[in-house]
Amino acid sequence: MHNNKWSIFESYVNQLMLDGHVPGAAVAVSKNGETIYMNGFGYRDVKNKKLVTVDTIFGIASITKSFTALAIMKLESEGKLSVDDPVIKYLPDFQLKTEDMSQIKIHHLLSHTVGLPPIERYQELNRFHEHISYLATIHERPLGKPGEYLSYCNDLYLLLGAIIEKVTGRLFRKYMIEEIIAPLEMHRTTYSTEDIKKFGNVTVQYDYDPVAKSFQSNPWENLGNYETSGGLRSTVVDLIKYGNVYVDTLASEQSTWQHINYQKMWKPVFPIGKNECYGYGVRTEQDYFGYQLVKHGGSLPGVSSYFGFIPEEKIVVAVLTNVSSGPKIDIWKAALHTALGIPIKQKKKEAPDYHLSPKELQALIGTYATNKKGSRLEIRIINNVLVAETNGHSSVVKAIDYQTLVIKDSGKVVKFFIDDNGVAWAAFINLRMLPRVEGAAV
Repeated sequence: MHNNKWSIFESYVNQLMLDGHVPGAAVAVSKNGETIYMNGFGYRDVKNKKLVTVDTIFGIASITKSFTALAIMKLESEGKLSVDDPVIKYLPDFQLKTEDMSQIKIHHLLSHTVGLPPIERYQELNRFHEHISYLATIHERPLGKPGEYLSYCNDLYLLLGAIIEKVTGRLFRKYMIEEIIAPLEMHRTTYSTEDIKKFGNVTVQYDYDPVAKSFQSNPWENLGNYETSGGLRSTVVDLIKYGNVYVDTLASEQSTWQHINYQKMWKPVFPIGKNECYGYGVRTEQDYFGYQLVKHGGSLPGVSSYFGFIPEEKIVVAVLTNVSSGPKIDIWKAALHTALGIPIKQKKKEAPDYHLSPKELQALIGTYATNKKGSRLEIRIINNVLVAETNGHSSVVKAIDYQTLVIKDSGKVVKFFIDDNGVAWAAFINLRMLPRVEGAAV
């Protein structure tokens, strides 16, 4: 298992973890249903010097979304619902400030295309009906018709859990464990923080404090209704079992998985970048060095995770780390490249720089925000340099066309929506739509 190419990979990961302040990580890769590589790196408990293994339990955060989407696909394959059904067919009390609720379909929840801008999160709500009552009180309205805009929205995605409960008559968590997690023998996977206390070999979750140059631990959070979109805790071993459902290495063995239309999950619904689309709980890159990648990441305090697969190569890769905002994608891509025989550091060609005219520049400068904490972006010129400010952090940006900026230090892309007067009315960053704030200082 540890031939030379994986040794190179390990040196690279160790360096990434050092540079990115990652205490611990686990990586697993399978091809054709067989694990070709798995390993733990660093510590699951820094203070007591306990090492990460491939069986260490981490948070997986938003990778959870594809599990919920799979449950919806399963119910559709059994004729119990259709993704084209209006949400109010199952949740008649669901209400947003919009003209016609019957236009919002299950399809729009799955693909984040209801178009609701970011709203305040209430994790203390544990029952779906409480959440539906909360949604009826918010002042934000969708930015357009359902399907017109994508804005990533945990607050609406979790309604899929309420639909699953309504259709099956079982608690969401119970349905997921009995129908998906247990049949796949994912014995170290749970939604429950109570379970976490009972399992051995569980990571501590960390934040890196750059001032103190030390790791601070984060408690395991009860996510309430948000467990539907981010509450699973798992291991890379279990995630490989899960990934193999999608790459068709289980279909012949278990009839449970035979009739589900998996491909529908990664069929492009909405473009989120050059060559990349969002589907149902996963995102798809159509041409990554000639391969189709299906993937999704996750972020929570103390969690930075990435998971995905290449359907035609039957390759699955899972990466879990125990720190907020670690270099998960770099580790994941390095594992993927190693499995495919692509040089680890090989990058796709970057778009050339674009020179914004004064008018084009003026159209983008401004403040984009919602009432949700942390949902604020400012585009400004400081000392003749164009910068983006998010969460108090200022970064230099470059333009790649008249409506797209790239944040240089993170590589994050900001796309702007331009109105008929040639002025940006919204910015799209981190898959979320932030409307321009009128009257904000430019």
